[in-house]
Amino acid sequence: MAEEAQDYVIDIKWLGVRRHHLLHLDEEVFQELTTRDLQILKGLCASPQLQNFPSYLDELRAMAECNKKAEIQAMHSVDDTYFENAILKSIIMREFD
Repeated sequence: MAEEAQDYVIDIKWLGVRRHHLLHLDEEVFQELTTRDLQILKGLCASPQLQNFPSYLDELRAMAECNKKAEIQAMHSVDDTYFENAILKSIIMREFD
């Protein structure tokens, strides 16, 4: 049974917002992390599945360190197409590993 488990393992990719996408946002769009957010971050950082993905852990640790989060919609504060362009560029540049 354990041998079959490898057949179901998914190669995880970070397809979404990274820190460098948020540099152009105004400070007012960020929110402090809640207790629940911090618990989720702690659980994710301890997750065995993420231990082989240091760039993902770096993103999570940076988020915990600054104690801030931003909703995806906040990216529209730059302009109406900033989110789409940022994600599209990341996909094209293969910045999701």
